[in-house]
Amino acid sequence: FFLFCFFFFFFFFFFFQAEDGIRDAQESRGLGDVYKRQIIHDYYIKLNGNKTIADMLKNNKTLTHLDMRSNFIRDEGAQVIAEALRANKILVHLNIGHNNICHKGGIAVAEALRSNKALKALSIKWNKIGNEGSRAISEALRINKTLTYLDMRSNFITDEGGKVMAESLKINNTLASLNMKSNLLEDEAGTALAEILKINISLNSLNLEENRIKEEKKDWMREMCRNKEILLKV
Repeated sequence: FFLFCFFFFFFFFFFFQAEDGIRDAQESRGLGDVYKRQIIHDYYIKLNGNKTIADMLKNNKTLTHLDMRSNFIRDEGAQVIAEALRANKILVHLNIGHNNICHKGGIAVAEALRSNKALKALSIKWNKIGNEGSRAISEALRINKTLTYLDMRSNFITDEGGKVMAESLKINNTLASLNMKSNLLEDEAGTALAEILKINISLNSLNLEENRIKEEKKDWMREMCRNKEILLKV
């Protein structure tokens, strides 16, 4: 009986919290500085909720920061949000981490990055975009000239995805911080990404911790960056 009461309370608490979060987002249209930041995380929003938020993004003229982490929006939700990003010209920070987003959602976000000229910080950490999603985002960075912070940690990205990112960063001179911690990168991708630090004029923070890079390779990377104003974590 105690467990039943606990889960009953837990369900209704988060259900009504989620509804309030979505309703607040909808009502924030045009209401000024008080709604420049919207936090809607840990609510497990359904598809209709994502569509409501997407509609708000298309029309809102003040919201600059949106935190949607831990909502289990999956690919369908990511695609809806990505579509809204194509029209939005105000949002500068978006967190869609920990949402069970796979490669289709990653590709949708990448397509939005190709045309969006406002977003400066994107966190898509703790998802499952893999090499396909990573490749799409990497290729979008060849075109995107506004994103300065990208967090892709814990996304099952292997050397294949890491090397594509390195190639894109030969062209992109806007991104300043890249986090690829806790993926499946090995020596080849680690070396390629570290080499980019020699030629890329904007990237000054690179996190490759908790991958599969060997210690001797990590030592080489640290030595390469020792006298440079670069934050390298391996």
